[in-house]
Amino acid sequence: MAGGTTTKMKVVSVRHNQPSLIFPIEGSVRIIRGNDAFVAEAGRTAVLLPANCPITIECDAIYRGVSIMFEPERFEQSAAQLLNLPSGRNDHQLVSLNRIAQFRLTYDSRDISSMMVQVLSAIETLQNPAYLLKHCNLSTALYQVIIALLLPQHVFGGDQQPTAAKNSPGLYRLQHVVRYIDENLSDTLTLRDVRHYCKISARALQYSFRTVYNMTPNQWIQERKLTAVRAALLSAEKGLTVTSAAMPFFGNLGDFARRYRSRFGELPSATLARQNVGQPDEQRVRGPEMADD
Repeated sequence: MAGGTTTKMKVVSVRHNQPSLIFPIEGSVRIIRGNDAFVAEAGRTAVLLPANCPITIECDAIYRGVSIMFEPERFEQSAAQLLNLPSGRNDHQLVSLNRIAQFRLTYDSRDISSMMVQVLSAIETLQNPAYLLKHCNLSTALYQVIIALLLPQHVFGGDQQPTAAKNSPGLYRLQHVVRYIDENLSDTLTLRDVRHYCKISARALQYSFRTVYNMTPNQWIQERKLTAVRAALLSAEKGLTVTSAAMPFFGNLGDFARRYRSRFGELPSATLARQNVGQPDEQRVRGPEMADD
């Protein structure tokens, strides 16, 4: 991704009663709401926006992407059918659609980004998408890819546990745990703090993270911290240093640099240096285009 010029715009969900996905095809875009920031980066991450969600968007100079709106009820129904869950269950949600969240576009060897691009390309070729989508399976395919993005562990597996065990009540408290961790990411969190605040046992906590994210709670916390620092570096304003970006989350900068390089394939200083390289003023910035089913 080439760093440099960004543009800022105030964006409000076009369809107030539906959540949407910010899906990047090229470059990256930073989504800001209050004190929280999330990065959608081509080939790496997409961002889920809840319905009626005022945000600020900062696009880099090469950003090109789509905003995909979908129906929560149909998402739940499609997910239940795809995962072979009992019909008519109203006691939980498979994933929270009521808060901004960032999701990876890869899972193990699966490239969810390519899956999404293929479906969107097929939709784009239709002369009358709104009509034709009701008479072909592309709409279903789009929902299946969205399900794979938001629930990769459930869709792709990775363990041999029965469906009923995978969807135990502990898994549906996980969104509460995740929200608490995100809200306290710059604090020195212990798993004991998390368990006490969220009223979840150590076993249920470990099991839920292993099942949904294929990592331990501590690994997930480290991932969120690395992602937060990368978001800051990718949208760096004048005067920001790697140290100032990393210190709120990491006390040992040497260990942070090693973790960052292992995760993103470059040193944090390289990310910051690339972001500080200006782009020609005449280079156009393309904002999110809209794709609807």
